[in-house]
Amino acid sequence: MFSEPWQDTACEDEPLRPGTRRFGLRILARLAGDARRGVELGADPERGDLAAIKHVAAAADDDGAAARLEHEHRVLRDLDHPGIRRSLGWRREREGFQTSSSAVLLRFVDGATLDRWESPDLPELCRVMASVCRALAHVHGRGLVHADLRPRHIVIDDRDRPVVISFGHAIRAGGRFSSEPLPHPFAAPERIDGGVATPRADVFGVGATLAATLCRRPLEAVRPGERPADRLARLEQWDDDLAQAGVHPPLRRLVLKAMHPDPLRRPAFVEAIGSHLEDLADT
Repeated sequence: MFSEPWQDTACEDEPLRPGTRRFGLRILARLAGDARRGVELGADPERGDLAAIKHVAAAADDDGAAARLEHEHRVLRDLDHPGIRRSLGWRREREGFQTSSSAVLLRFVDGATLDRWESPDLPELCRVMASVCRALAHVHGRGLVHADLRPRHIVIDDRDRPVVISFGHAIRAGGRFSSEPLPHPFAAPERIDGGVATPRADVFGVGATLAATLCRRPLEAVRPGERPADRLARLEQWDDDLAQAGVHPPLRRLVLKAMHPDPLRRPAFVEAIGSHLEDLADT
């Protein structure tokens, strides 16, 4: 098990008062962030149904977070798969005529993210990631790319089933990524470079997620503006890292194929990665 160093943690210095209500729900706990921006656990005051509330206050929205939350809600309305966390609604709170806070309500999944999951054995990891591939295939079938797959965006529920979350950066296939600085090493090179969005970006995310879980740490990140030769040299370094971690050759080859810096050298369909992982789980 490893934990991504940029993982959000609950804010202990702003305790919630019992009975606090926000966005029509009774707040039970703060899961990440703080009162201005983060994730809270809420319950319907009548039915008791649980929801994760991703929210941002207008005063704290200095990077377009509210727009991403609304975008995530719109994306999730078009998806219907048990391996994808669904949206329960989009809410705003107002002070007078001004929006004070925005939130998307999401199905609560009780479980650890993949980076905090107790170390699975190899067959179990392969089966989990094969299930992730099936969920991503549903996303791709709707003409979308998740574009931000990483261990902290996969939750393992109480039945050891993976659920893909965090669709705030999802993009229509064929669109162009914005070349933005990214705080993690799971992004495909074409996303960093502002290239064309295709399902192959998520194939890279699957490979990078597998590599980090197998090595118990993320591999070295791709950097913006690198020469192709430098990225190929990094691919060789990734191979060495996986070998030193004891990853057996068939799985190592699959991970490296998924993480090739040239998207045209990766499998075109995430289903192909999932099928190979299922075969490896059974061997």
